[in-house]
Amino acid sequence: MANQIITNYCSTHCDFCFAVDSRRRMLRENHFQMDETEVRAWLDFTLRGGIRELRLLGGEPTMHPCFDKFVNLGREAGCTVTVFSNGVMSKPARSALAALDPEVCNVVINMSASCGNRELRIRQETLEMLGPRVSLGYTLTSAAFSFREAVTWIENYRLRRNIRIGLAHPTWQGANRALHPKCYPMIGQALLEQSFLTAEHGISLDADCGFVRCMFGNSFDRLTANGFRYISRCSPVLDLCTGGRIIPCFGLSNLFSLNQADFPDAEAAFQAMTERIRPLRTFGIYPECSKCVYFETEECCGGCIAARLRRLQPMGDR
Repeated sequence: MANQIITNYCSTHCDFCFAVDSRRRMLRENHFQMDETEVRAWLDFTLRGGIRELRLLGGEPTMHPCFDKFVNLGREAGCTVTVFSNGVMSKPARSALAALDPEVCNVVINMSASCGNRELRIRQETLEMLGPRVSLGYTLTSAAFSFREAVTWIENYRLRRNIRIGLAHPTWQGANRALHPKCYPMIGQALLEQSFLTAEHGISLDADCGFVRCMFGNSFDRLTANGFRYISRCSPVLDLCTGGRIIPCFGLSNLFSLNQADFPDAEAAFQAMTERIRPLRTFGIYPECSKCVYFETEECCGGCIAARLRRLQPMGDR
């Protein structure tokens, strides 16, 4: 997978945003957003690597004045289109996505994004207009959450019958609000409780990156039976940024980067980035990970690499 970071502007200010380091750096360097030439170059780069999916991120990608044009570029190239958004979209952006068949378009809307009343109304209009193209997403910052509203929205607006769940991971420098790994078991228990509601409505729960197997304890089998789709992973996705910069993910943006010019395609860049972070896979977010059977058998990735690195920093630096 590879994500095009087409703009570093955003319409919300979420305290858990783990793109904060990357966005600040890019804006300081006057890399505000991609122009059409750069988007085309990145699209060719991914196509040569065998990727047939255009994944648009920001910031808030729909804020880009050429967003609709970029969506059309992806479709003309034979790509499916995935957009990661807070749902606060302009009418042209919504129209561009509504024109696509749901089979080739997935709009992941983060319902945890910090929105005022006006933005919430716009987001509701987005859900209504895009309907089956939308997957709801949540970034969990504590164990106090409920999917009851999500179930209502999925039913009322005919959204995709899945909820994408992310943990609030830290940046390497700890610039955002993030979950401490000691809270993970409480998240696991809360997910189990919510899974009975979602299972009743035939809605699956999809784990994003950085989940660890031990956070679910003895509840794992019941949780998966209720439609929780667990994949423990923390691998480079490749975030393709302005200025030809490639980072493994937002959380590690100030630690590792590659240059587009050094690689023939996205696959070659992925292999190089995988080798760069390989030494960080030898330990996990807990001291006990090194002796854990799930970690040894790779049923568990060991958690978010940025969270692992935070564990190694002296307490005075946190």
